[in-house]
Amino acid sequence: ELLYKGISLIETYPNWNEDSILIRDVWAGKSTLARLLSTNKQYERALEENHRVLSILLSSNILDELHPYHMDLSLTYGQIGNIYLENGNLPSAREYFIKAHELSLLCVEDNQTIEARQYLAASYHDLADISYAEGNLTNALSYLSSQYDLLTVLADETRTLQDQRNLVLSCNERANVCLELGAIEAAKTAAQESLNISERIAKKSSTVYDLRNLSISYDRLGNIYQSIGDIEQAQCYYIRSLSLCYKMLRISNSIESRFSLSVAYDNLGGMWSLKGILSKATVC
Repeated sequence: ELLYKGISLIETYPNWNEDSILIRDVWAGKSTLARLLSTNKQYERALEENHRVLSILLSSNILDELHPYHMDLSLTYGQIGNIYLENGNLPSAREYFIKAHELSLLCVEDNQTIEARQYLAASYHDLADISYAEGNLTNALSYLSSQYDLLTVLADETRTLQDQRNLVLSCNERANVCLELGAIEAAKTAAQESLNISERIAKKSSTVYDLRNLSISYDRLGNIYQSIGDIEQAQCYYIRSLSLCYKMLRISNSIESRFSLSVAYDNLGGMWSLKGILSKATVC
């Protein structure tokens, strides 16, 4: 409601759509509004707001004035793509993800800022998501590898927790795709790197978000070892994950904490079932 009021107020200013600062303010407000609507699964309204953002950006001269604002356009394309992906409209999702990626490449060619490279890394991730949804695991892995290369440099450059967190997520997703492709050693390497970074982050930040990422890293390694029949090693990682999930619950009885606990028990149940110990599997 406050966002609506703020945007409406700006739009009452005379010739607001000729002022680059006011255009960016409206873009930021409508983009935030679209993300909130999408989070609440109000996809039609989210698409409407994003397309309004596009019409504002494309009908103004702001893109000619200031090249960095191409990143705003790229972000909007990416948001639209993610809404289509969430709704299962894969052709439209790919169309907008490609637009976002092409603009991100132009931004990086013209401006090697940290922000421009972060946008490019995000566009690689979106292309990996759509490739995975389409069943093209080889392409998904290729895009995730490109994202990983960018994030590795960024995490080393910025030393920020957020860039390190992004690197953890990238490693975990690469490990998952490698596992599905049967590239076990590559999956192990990616999952182990994710675990190493997650453990370093957890020493600095014990938030539910960071502990959940660490838990996912343990789960991923457990899945890999279970896939090759090393049940004892898989059990070791699954139990570590379970222990972390209870720590998360003590910090916050949130949906994320409870969902992670559910995943941990599900993994252990599957493992006990493979070992033929059905009594323990049933308890999990």
